[in-house]
Amino acid sequence: MNYGLVDTAKINQPTLDSIQTLNQHALMSLNTSELFRRFENLVRIGTIAAVEHKTKQLRIQSGELLTDWLDWPAEMGRNYIRWRPLRLGTQVVFVCPSGDPAQALIVSILYSNQLDTPSTDEEVDVIQFDDGTHLSYNIESGLLDVTSIKQISLSARHIKIKGTSSFEITSPKIHINGPVTQQNGDITSDGISVQQHTHISPESKSPTETPQ
Repeated sequence: MNYGLVDTAKINQPTLDSIQTLNQHALMSLNTSELFRRFENLVRIGTIAAVEHKTKQLRIQSGELLTDWLDWPAEMGRNYIRWRPLRLGTQVVFVCPSGDPAQALIVSILYSNQLDTPSTDEEVDVIQFDDGTHLSYNIESGLLDVTSIKQISLSARHIKIKGTSSFEITSPKIHINGPVTQQNGDITSDGISVQQHTHISPESKSPTETPQ
């Protein structure tokens, strides 16, 4: 692009000062345009336009700007690393060091009309999956609700479940594979006590003693 720069070597000395002034104004115009462009690119909002999960990279569309492949932000702490697949159309805030989109970094993910929140209740924290599976906790009621559409698999060397008031299981079928040990209390099945129930003796026709 020609910004009006003049080759001063080809100009006579009497007009040199005025030509140098012209060149300086042209350079200032060039630098100002570049500075405005870089300033505009410092912080931008866009949407995820392409995702490559294997390389953990994505591209962002922001107006007419389509970035190159960028690394997406990691989520990790001292004792864990989380894998969070990102989706197309997600609105993000990204920054460009020195205003250069080639160095862009995602700093935040935003809700949008297309990808809104699963709740607006200030007392509830929610993790919602697309198939309906969700985990929520209500800080006011103290209820932790975990709902899985298909299965829940829990595996550990030792599992301990403790209910300080009660423990209830409701299911059409319950299967237990392995020996069962019960202590410190009775077992009641359909109103019949395992420890206190009796039978009618076929010989005496009288109730038997309770189990020992």
